[in-house]
Amino acid sequence: MEHSIALVTGATSGLGYAAARLLAAKGYREVMVTGRSLAQIRETAAQLTAETKRPVFTPLELDLNDPVNVHSAVAALVKDGRPVDFLLLNAGLVPFKQRVLTAAGVEASQAPLIGHHQLTVGLLNANMLSPNARIVIAGAEPARGAYPCSSTPTCQNSRPNITKATEPPLWKP
Repeated sequence: MEHSIALVTGATSGLGYAAARLLAAKGYREVMVTGRSLAQIRETAAQLTAETKRPVFTPLELDLNDPVNVHSAVAALVKDGRPVDFLLLNAGLVPFKQRVLTAAGVEASQAPLIGHHQLTVGLLNANMLSPNARIVIAGAEPARGAYPCSSTPTCQNSRPNITKATEPPLWKP
C-alpha cells in the first residue's frame, strides 16, 4: 500500500503524538492530527513539523465527546475528498472515580469509544477509507480502570479505587 494519508486521534500527547511522528518518519504524505481544541492541535502540528522537519501534519478539530463535532469533522473530510489510508483510533480517557456525563449525556469514559465508532462509520459510509485502509484501535491499561500502579503517592491517589466493597455505587442503576 502506498503511504499516503493517515489520521490519528488524540495526537496532542502520548501515544497519538508519538504515532503521528512515526507515521511521518515512515513516509506518509499527510498525517492528519486531531484533538479537542483547534488551537491546541494547530500548535501540535507545528511542533511535530519542527521536530520532524517534514511539513506533512494537518490539524483537524475532533472532539469525540461531542457527536455534532464528530459529524462536522467527517463532513470536512468528505468535502476534502481524499480517502484515509491509515486510521489510528487512539484518543481515550481514564475512568473517573465518580460518574461524569458529557454534554451529550454520555458517560465520559465511554464517549471516546462512541466517537470513534461514529467517526469510523461516517468515513466508511462516505467511502472515505481507501480500499486497502488499515484501522488500528489503540488502548492503554489505565482505560480499563484497574491498572497496575507503583506505590508512589501521586499514583495511588490518582487511580480509581475499585477494591473497596464498602463504597457506594458510582451511579444508581
